[in-house]
Amino acid sequence: MTTTELIRPPRASSPTDRSEAHPAASASPTFAEMLEETLPLVGVIPVSGPPAVLLVGPLVLFALLLAGPFALLVTLAVVLVAAWALVALIAAILASPYLLVRHLRARGSAARSPLSAPAPQRVRQAARRIPLPVRSAARVVQEG
Repeated sequence: MTTTELIRPPRASSPTDRSEAHPAASASPTFAEMLEETLPLVGVIPVSGPPAVLLVGPLVLFALLLAGPFALLVTLAVVLVAAWALVALIAAILASPYLLVRHLRARGSAARSPLSAPAPQRVRQAARRIPLPVRSAARVVQEG
């Protein structure tokens, strides 16, 4: 079998068969017709045609063109996340002594007072003068 030889002979066609096989050019083919045309192509082994490098090469080139900017964006994102983590770590290290002292002072004041509620405090109010009953001198002499 040579490359110019047909795999199977063409169907014998007559004018009546052709009109029955393909109804009208404007009508769309049915699913069964499309499947009938496609099934013989499934088992075809490509013997001639462009090499695979010509088909896959542009895709690989396109992927390589996109890889550089993508790697740059990922690197920038990682650097920004690392910088934020470093700032947060420094803030935690600087704030920890202040937080510890505040916690210990609150704990110490709670240990000194046995009640959980704060102690009542004195509030200075304006003095009210209550008039005292006036005792007469005669009454004082009689009682005493």
